[in-house]
Amino acid sequence: MNNRASEDRLNIPVDSVTTVVDKGVVFQGSLSASNGRTIMIAGEFYGELVTNGAVIIGQGAVFAGSLVADRVRLQGQIIKSKGGESRVVVNDVLIMEAGSKMETEELSYRGLEMRYGASLKANVVPFEDEVSHCDMQRDHVDGAMHGTDLVDSPE
Repeated sequence: MNNRASEDRLNIPVDSVTTVVDKGVVFQGSLSASNGRTIMIAGEFYGELVTNGAVIIGQGAVFAGSLVADRVRLQGQIIKSKGGESRVVVNDVLIMEAGSKMETEELSYRGLEMRYGASLKANVVPFEDEVSHCDMQRDHVDGAMHGTDLVDSPE
C-alpha cells in the first residue's frame, strides 16, 4: 500500500471516533459536531451533518442530505435527498473507495482520491479561492485512480 498524504489524513484511530450511526440504525435530522473528531456512519443517515472533523461512510451505509466536513472517506453511498437539499462540501480531502457511489446535486472539495470502481455523479462547484480541477491518474501498483489536491488560483 502506498503512503499517500491523503490516506495519512484519514488514518483514524478508534479512540478519535465521537459518534457512530451503527448498522441497523436509521438517523433522521441534523447533527453538528465541533470537536474535530470522527463521525462513523454504518447505517442510514437522512438529513444534515456539519462537522470540523472527519466522516467515514462505511460499506453498505447510506447518506442522503447535506454534508459539510473537513475530510470524508466514502465506502458506501451518498444519494440525493428526496425533497431536500443534497450537497457535499469537503474542506480538505474526499476519498472514494472502490465500489462507493455518490450522486448529489452539488459537490465541492479541495482534494479528491477516487479508487477504480467508484462512481460519481454531481455538479462540481469550485471553492471560490481555488482553481477547479482534479488530475486523475492510474496507479500502477494498485490500479486505483487518484486525484491531486487543488492548487491556489494565480494572482
